[in-house]
Amino acid sequence: MPLAVTHILVPIILIDLFRDHIIGKKGVITNKHVLLAGLSGLFPDIDLPVSYLVFGGVSIHRLYTHNIWFPILFLAISMFFHFIDKKKTSLYFVMMAFGFTMHLVLDASLSGYIVPFYPFSNYAFGLNIIERILMVISPNLVNKDFGLLIFSSMDAVLLFFWLIHEQLTNKIKDYF
Repeated sequence: MPLAVTHILVPIILIDLFRDHIIGKKGVITNKHVLLAGLSGLFPDIDLPVSYLVFGGVSIHRLYTHNIWFPILFLAISMFFHFIDKKKTSLYFVMMAFGFTMHLVLDASLSGYIVPFYPFSNYAFGLNIIERILMVISPNLVNKDFGLLIFSSMDAVLLFFWLIHEQLTNKIKDYF
C-alpha cells in the first residue's frame, strides 16, 4: 500500500500544480488549502491506529474509512457553505474531499483493494497495479518486503521531485 508520504504528497502536488499552472490565482487556493488537501490524503488511514487501540488489534483497515461516503459528506458540507456565501470555508471542504479521494484512488489502483460502498455493499475494487507489474517482470519479487521497498522508494522520489519543484518555483529556502 502507498505509505504516508505518498498519501500526503500526491494531493499536495496535484493541488499545487492546479493552482500554479491552471487557475494561476494564488489568492484563491492558498498554502493552507494545499496543506489541508495533503493532510486529508492521510486521514483514511486513521483506521490503522484505531483498530489497535479500540478493537484490540482486529484489523478494520480499508473498511470504514476507505469508502466514498466521507468525500461525499465533505462535498455536501462544501455545497452548504457555498450556498450560504461562505466560499472560503466551502473551499476547505473541497480540499478535504479531494485529499480523501486521492487516498482512495492510490490504494485502489496501486495495491490491494477498497470497499467503496461499505456498509451498503461488500463490493471490493482494486487494480493492484504494482503487484501485476512485478508479476510480469519477475514473480520472485512479489512479496511484502519488496512491496514495502517499492512504496518507500515512491515516497522518496515524490518528495525529492516536489522539493526540487518548490525550490525552482517558490524559492523554498525562504521558508528556512
